[in-house]
Amino acid sequence: MGELAFGKKLFNLRHMLLAVFTSGFISFAMLYQLITYGHWEAKGAKVDGAVGYGVAFFLLVIFIALLIATIKDWRRG
Repeated sequence: MGELAFGKKLFNLRHMLLAVFTSGFISFAMLYQLITYGHWEAKGAKVDGAVGYGVAFFLLVIFIALLIATIKDWRRG
């Protein structure tokens, strides 16, 4: 059913697309919270400064790598 709705290429990449969407959402949400509030909280501990930006940008790099890999797989067919 899903293959008919989305086409064979997108249906085969459904797990990669979910990973790209999830990692992008998390990394941009963390960056937004750092820029807006100056910190983000992990189980009550406030993370800010270089550590917070380092983690957020590391997740952003993972998002970009997943996006590039998805585009390459999509073009390959």
